[in-house]
Amino acid sequence: MKVLLIKFFTLFMLLGVSSVYAGGSTHGVAEAAPEYHVKPFSEMIGGFLESTGINAMINPDPNEMSSHGEKMSDFHKGWGRIIMILVTFLLFYLAIAKGFEPLLLLPIGFGGLLANIPVAGIAGPDGFLGII
Repeated sequence: MKVLLIKFFTLFMLLGVSSVYAGGSTHGVAEAAPEYHVKPFSEMIGGFLESTGINAMINPDPNEMSSHGEKMSDFHKGWGRIIMILVTFLLFYLAIAKGFEPLLLLPIGFGGLLANIPVAGIAGPDGFLGII
């Protein structure tokens, strides 16, 4: 008897949950899903690479602004960011491997790394550094 009650309760819960997720409609009418078009693998990889920060450093956005709302030069959008990211890695190395002021250099390096990530917009006028 107990097993029968548990099965009945489980069936009742499943039917109740399925009607909630079906939008409250219990008519069983299915809506037509939009048709899926298969993309070639090369197009998927190309779209992924266009959305990365590496592409943003190679092909910088001409309308990108600094945290002060001024236009940035191509050097600041490309090589300048690469140099600053290398400097932050140097700070990480000095703090972790050499043990030189880790409580000071780790937060400075982490902030420098976050500020120089392209496409993230952390240092832009609407980003974290632009707001403070």
